[in-house]
Amino acid sequence: MRVRHFSARTEQCYARWIVRFVGFCRMRHPSECGDDEVKAFVAHLANERRVSASTQNQAIAALVFLYREVLRAPLAGTPGTSRAKRPVRVPNVLTAEDVARVFDHLRDDVQLVAQLMYGAGLRLMEAVSIRIKDVGLDAGVVTVRGGTGDKDRRTVLPQRLIEPLLARIHEARLAHARDRARGGGYVALPEALRKL
Repeated sequence: MRVRHFSARTEQCYARWIVRFVGFCRMRHPSECGDDEVKAFVAHLANERRVSASTQNQAIAALVFLYREVLRAPLAGTPGTSRAKRPVRVPNVLTAEDVARVFDHLRDDVQLVAQLMYGAGLRLMEAVSIRIKDVGLDAGVVTVRGGTGDKDRRTVLPQRLIEPLLARIHEARLAHARDRARGGGYVALPEALRKL
């Protein structure tokens, strides 16, 4: 999964599904199981556990990956043919006033992260892992690095967030200076950067 640049959360999620599948198969090694067991597991999730369509599809993706990439024994009758269909629903859309009321109930960094998510179209993990170098205050853009599929992208930075971001950057720099004065303020680097 790391070679394929899957996110850490995807790795954890797939690993949990594989553990659940092994438990469902009464602790038999997945190489001793096959199409029938995978189909039974997916049916169990849908009929007895009543998981949502997206959860069912996530489990299928994990097992297809396990058999195809890890065990090198692709499933012949891939359960992908019976993937759960998400029901089509009319989306619930908040009005601008509703959104403003939600923001009014949030404070400090939580409010800023929520506003970034809403205004720049960021996912939660993208918003909380933004670095100063990824925020183009003059150009009004945010660069998302290593997003879904390990892809980079640019998105708009709402004008009204520039001032709160500048204030947050200033606070972070002051905190960093205090930490450095006390002998801290350093961060672990990935192995490749540490060797430079």
